[in-house]
Amino acid sequence: MEVEKEWSPEFRQKILKSFKNCSYEGHKISQEYKQLVKTVSNLEDEHANSIKALNVEMETLKNQLFEKDQKIEKLIDAAKFQNETHEKKIKLFEEKKQSLEKSVESLTQKLEQEKEKTENVEKEAEKKFETWKNEYQKNHDSIINKQKQLIKKICEKTDEKKPLWLVPKNVCDAIYQSHQKSFDLFISSYIKELFSLGELILPQIKLNRKKIEEALTVLKLYFYNSFNNKKALEEALKKERSETRQFFYQKVQKNGIIAINKIGEYYFYGFDSVGRKFIPFKDSQFTEPMNASILHGKYVIPDEYRDYGFILIIHISPANGICHNYLHAESGYLEENIHAVSKIEKKEKV
Repeated sequence: MEVEKEWSPEFRQKILKSFKNCSYEGHKISQEYKQLVKTVSNLEDEHANSIKALNVEMETLKNQLFEKDQKIEKLIDAAKFQNETHEKKIKLFEEKKQSLEKSVESLTQKLEQEKEKTENVEKEAEKKFETWKNEYQKNHDSIINKQKQLIKKICEKTDEKKPLWLVPKNVCDAIYQSHQKSFDLFISSYIKELFSLGELILPQIKLNRKKIEEALTVLKLYFYNSFNNKKALEEALKKERSETRQFFYQKVQKNGIIAINKIGEYYFYGFDSVGRKFIPFKDSQFTEPMNASILHGKYVIPDEYRDYGFILIIHISPANGICHNYLHAESGYLEENIHAVSKIEKKEKV
């Protein structure tokens, strides 16, 4: 007979602990089940309430849908009525449109006819005007030419002074024709032929009186006494003098002392601190000295320019600004500061 084994205290302890755990888990499951039953009951109640609410809402929607169907039927009936009214209006509009198109077409044809008549009248008027203008121009030119010839004859009889033609007559005629007989353009071009570039820089008081009188005589010959020839000549010389001086003033400001001879050729002066004199150079960098053997005052005159009449020396003076010294190359006669300007922009005064 087998002897029954006894459980050890440790094993009993494990068995007891396992029973306790099972009891706890059973209790826990029991509680969760009760909570689940309660939750299911609540959900069933909520579902029932939702069904009731949905039924109420469906009934309300049915009523609203019925009311809207009635409104839609009324709107359809109104739209049909309006559509019929619009169709009648459109038909009436189309009839009016066709009538207006016919009227426009008729008016367009009339306008074209009137336009053609107007163009014909304008062409005829232009032809008549052109014919009249040509006849008038011929008569006018004939009268003007006769008057000019008469005035010319009177001038020839009363004024025995004739041009010396320092500027050849054929050149003067060419200038006169080139500028369409314009007084201002003629005098501007004429004085550039009569006076050299060097002369145009001088104040008018220094200009050759013979050339001034020649210019007045030529102006009188071509334009008679229609203009104040003396005043016009002074203004033209003043303008040319100003423009020419501005050209040389820029070189003076850039390079220092510059000298211009009668015909407008120019060279540069560099100061010789040993000899205390100004030496002529061809270039502004003072690398090409000119042959020069005559000393007038503090200026050495280039040999090639000593027979050229005058030399105008332009320099900048701290006291007087830009100054002009007039030097007669052959005799050595010197006039200092014959025309001073404190600024280049300042208007020149003769």
